Amino acid sequence: MKRLFLIAILLYSMACYAQDNPKCGYIITNNQDTIFGMIDYRTNEINSTQCYFKADDSQEYTLYKPNEIAGYRFTDNGQYFVSRNFNDEDWYFYEFLINGMLNLYCIQDGIDKIFYIEKEKTGQVAAYKEDILMYRGENDLQNQQTKQKAQNLFSIISESEQARKDLEIGSMTKNKMVKLVKDYHDELNTTSEDYIEFQTNNSINKKQWKFSVSAGAGYGWWKEGDVLKYDLSGQSYTIGMCFEYENIRWAKGQTIQYSLMFTHCTAQSKDDVLPDWLYDRTLKYDFNTLAIGIGPKFIIGKENKPSFILRCGYMPSLIIAKAKTKIFDNFTTLKTLGAYAGVGVEIPMNKHALLINADYRCAYNSHYLLGTVGFRF
Repeated sequence: MKRLFLIAILLYSMACYAQDNPKCGYIITNNQDTIFGMIDYRTNEINSTQCYFKADDSQEYTLYKPNEIAGYRFTDNGQYFVSRNFNDEDWYFYEFLINGMLNLYCIQDGIDKIFYIEKEKTGQVAAYKEDILMYRGENDLQNQQTKQKAQNLFSIISESEQARKDLEIGSMTKNKMVKLVKDYHDELNTTSEDYIEFQTNNSINKKQWKFSVSAGAGYGWWKEGDVLKYDLSGQSYTIGMCFEYENIRWAKGQTIQYSLMFTHCTAQSKDDVLPDWLYDRTLKYDFNTLAIGIGPKFIIGKENKPSFILRCGYMPSLIIAKAKTKIFDNFTTLKTLGAYAGVGVEIPMNKHALLINADYRCAYNSHYLLGTVGFRF
């Protein structure tokens, strides 16, 4: 039964992260026609290889690959992807950051963020990886490859004194590259035309960490184990804290929870299970479970409204148990992998939330049914 429960948790987790995340936007066809609708908003790496789009007058999503359309853009934050194949490489959707005298593009390749600067007038292109390029003079480049990248970029921006200074300050990040391109344009632009920065609002990109605490009580029991052959049950208490990680570009309406939970139960046998010669024939059993919970939380409801919660996960646990009678005490320590599942309600309170949950937890032969009340900061 426990194995089936763990398998169900795994399948649930996979289902959660298969969810789409539709945002308002439009595609630009290769004929330069604009079609408005909904676009699946995923990570930058996924966005660079595909575009799932549903037109306003359609019920079905269509998958577009690079070069099948000229590009697409999200209207919520202005993020803009265009289809390009720099240096005769494979076609990708590159994030278009700035359009001006220098055009700045970006693509996510695994853990690497690669930038492309294109000079509008000449068509020259320089590419490099974020945090790898370091230009501090001819003799201070780390290797020949980095030197070549620096020289390619330096040749494009050499006309601008401020852009050269931006390049010489050290490792280049996205913000530093944006500043370099803007400084180049501001220094050399002789017309009234300004650069265009496409992404103006990062609110839908944000990754969030949330913290909550909770406490509660319920019912616990120890079921037919190797240590004891009896069914023991009693009242239990629990306290815990939880960190949640949310990234709506991975999965909308889901978070990953990392919890630390402590649960205590004082259980007693229902019948006289000990030998007749003992004065007190009942058996009392205290068991404490310290567990780390890891798993997804699924939120059903509208933003800033009370929402229904489903959650589950794995629970590496340390169990410290003590069997007690009139004449002996017996301590047992166990390390095991458990699981948990729960339902609840999340009630928003400005930027915080009141949490009401009902949980089932199991680890080895210990089981708990708990009701908790918590507060998310």
